[in-house]
Amino acid sequence: QATTFINSGPQSAAFKEVILHDTTNLIFTTILEDNQTGYDGSNYDFQMIVPEIGDPTWKGSTAYYLYVELTG
Repeated sequence: QATTFINSGPQSAAFKEVILHDTTNLIFTTILEDNQTGYDGSNYDFQMIVPEIGDPTWKGSTAYYLYVELTG
């Protein structure tokens, strides 16, 4: 489980990020919530984090594939 940081401290919101790996690939997932207060005081159902190479000399881009399952 991972959490994002706000003002140099772990976020206290209900959003939990889950990072899965198979020694080659990383999968970032999140658990859906119902109208939880987000970083800016507004209500959200989820948040998502994705990694990026933070080196200032990096000139490339990273492809991300998003999958959504909706059930009713």
